[in-house]
Amino acid sequence: MIDHEGSMVAFEGLAQQLVDAFRKRLPDAQVHAWYFHNYPGSVLFDNPYHTSAVDVVSWRARLRKEPAVLFVVSDAGAARGGERFERVLATRNWMEETRRFASQVLWLNPTPRSRWVGSSAVYIASFLPMVDISKQGIAQLPDLLKHL
Repeated sequence: MIDHEGSMVAFEGLAQQLVDAFRKRLPDAQVHAWYFHNYPGSVLFDNPYHTSAVDVVSWRARLRKEPAVLFVVSDAGAARGGERFERVLATRNWMEETRRFASQVLWLNPTPRSRWVGSSAVYIASFLPMVDISKQGIAQLPDLLKHL
């Protein structure tokens, strides 16, 4: 799942590289990128142009049939800073509902952990496993992936 546009424009190439790496390393697994803006809502887009969408109810129904591991690539508000509790609550509610069908979630934040303070990211990281995409954050991935 990729947070797209807005503050994430700077990280779109990185997000695509991550998707490509998953597809290369997991050739037998189904790897699909879903796009959203700021936080997931009632629809997800299946392309970066936001021209094709699926409603979340249908998307979750797919997860009931084919359980998934979710990787979220989003700055969670850290790129611009500021605490937006609407974003935090919407993300928490959306993830709680989704975890019934995809209990394994890992959040990859492209902004350094030092930028999370004073942003929504620090709150979202309190209820979802989140690492920054830094040398230290990437070093944590093998241990985190073992638990998925």
